[in-house]
Amino acid sequence: IEAGKKVTLIEGSAHILPMWEPKFSYFAKSVLEDKGIDVIISTFVNEFGYEGEKINKVYVGEGKYVETDFVIMSVGIRPNTGILVSKGAEHLGNGALKVNEKMETSIPDVYAAGDNAAIKNLQTGEYDYFPLGTHSNKGGRAAGSNAAGGNEHFKGAYKTAIIKLFDYTMARTGLNPKAMKAAGIKYKTSLSMAGATPGYYPGQKELITELYFDPDTHDLLGAELFGETGVDKRVDVLATAIFAKLKVTDLPQLDLAYAPPFSPAKDPVVVAGFVTSNILDEKCAQLDIDEFEAYMAQRNREDYNLIDVRTPKEFSRGFIPGAINLQLHDLRTRYTEIDGNKPTILYCQRGLRGYLARLILRQNGIDKIVSIPGGFKLWEMMGKMVEMPIIDQVKVTVGKN
Repeated sequence: IEAGKKVTLIEGSAHILPMWEPKFSYFAKSVLEDKGIDVIISTFVNEFGYEGEKINKVYVGEGKYVETDFVIMSVGIRPNTGILVSKGAEHLGNGALKVNEKMETSIPDVYAAGDNAAIKNLQTGEYDYFPLGTHSNKGGRAAGSNAAGGNEHFKGAYKTAIIKLFDYTMARTGLNPKAMKAAGIKYKTSLSMAGATPGYYPGQKELITELYFDPDTHDLLGAELFGETGVDKRVDVLATAIFAKLKVTDLPQLDLAYAPPFSPAKDPVVVAGFVTSNILDEKCAQLDIDEFEAYMAQRNREDYNLIDVRTPKEFSRGFIPGAINLQLHDLRTRYTEIDGNKPTILYCQRGLRGYLARLILRQNGIDKIVSIPGGFKLWEMMGKMVEMPIIDQVKVTVGKN
């Protein structure tokens, strides 16, 4: 992109990168906006304006338009399979040809691979569409071999993907809530935020990991990740765990490589496993940020305790509106200030201190407790309202929303 040029992204859906969960799509949108890109969502391009033969405007409805020097248009892909579909080849609604593990279509001795083929989703057992180079290469190898009399098998895939957004990386693997809701699959989630490298190592970056798992069997069903470094390594570990049918409680047992330039002693994958195990063992309970906002909207502030357990110095830089500051260090002597008859919502900067605070309060008879995963750091990243302490009787509230 030429320096000084304005860039606009127009997206027809409510989120960019809609195959990810909304919070991760929001992270991506924020990165683009921080780099000076205007993002317009839930909007369709109606027509183009011209100056001679050159496009100079993009109309987005109600007479609104974006001035432009050039347009890059992406409208997705559709398999060009009409010749075989017309001969009765089994296919998906979009025309992708259903193939078996040998990449053979329903028409004997006719093989298909790549973006025109529908292969099995290894998690659901149903035919699915995976237009990615990884599957095209593996499917093409099997199709070519078998067409020549070989016996190669490609069993299927399960939606692993990764994308680079300037300095950030976003990745996913397996099923996510949108897919599981559509398929009627039960699931639970856990979210953790951990350093991709140790805190004492220069340039530590945060890595957000959300796991999706079966509430009964605890099988790992999917994951989504976001961060500046190490995302590729972790998503591949989790993709392998799904293929091996590991449980979320197995993740802490993985023998992952450790050295400070690459990972903390507790890798983010291991941390995600520990956090999930704590949830399953009822050592902690999480209330997702969106769930927390819905909770607040349905209740008066006096109906619950909202406790920020960070230090006063951290609290002075901003806090979730309505929170009171009881730092973790003082909690054993100040827990009596909390009304144990009300639900208590805890948060810290990332998550660990909120977990420790819950243990302290439970030891002192306060049981109705949930934590906000990702803490204040994630609250800020998601563009939520931030309140500042009262200074000279003036209260300041900031935020993108």
